Amino acid sequence: MKEITLEDIEKRMTALTQDDWDEIDVKVQIVKAILNGRKEQGMTQKELGESAGLAQNFIARLENNKTDPQLTTVLRALRPLGKTLAVVPIADGREKPKTADISSTCKTEYVAPSADEAGEAVEYAGMDGALLS
Repeated sequence: MKEITLEDIEKRMTALTQDDWDEIDVKVQIVKAILNGRKEQGMTQKELGESAGLAQNFIARLENNKTDPQLTTVLRALRPLGKTLAVVPIADGREKPKTADISSTCKTEYVAPSADEAGEAVEYAGMDGALLS
């Protein structure tokens, strides 16, 4: 098996387009919202999995970026946490935030309760227009 060098990693990173970086950025924010939401509610991975109809080992893989789940699966994981996804327009001319500085692009807002639930949502409008609520 070939050893991966720092040079190999640098070549792969420079091969990524801005769209690739934007996609990675949004995925990181979604995973972060699931992990933080689970911890904020004091849930274990097993409890979240049971609430969402997903296996505990899947929640672990999701939180460790070891899987690339379908949108419906992400929605199932977010639902027990009182969160969902929405789509928003791309902000033109907006500079891409660095991953380390991403928290400055997040804000919390109140979401009007539906007939059966109320909750808070974290809004994230990423370069690709995805909104995490």
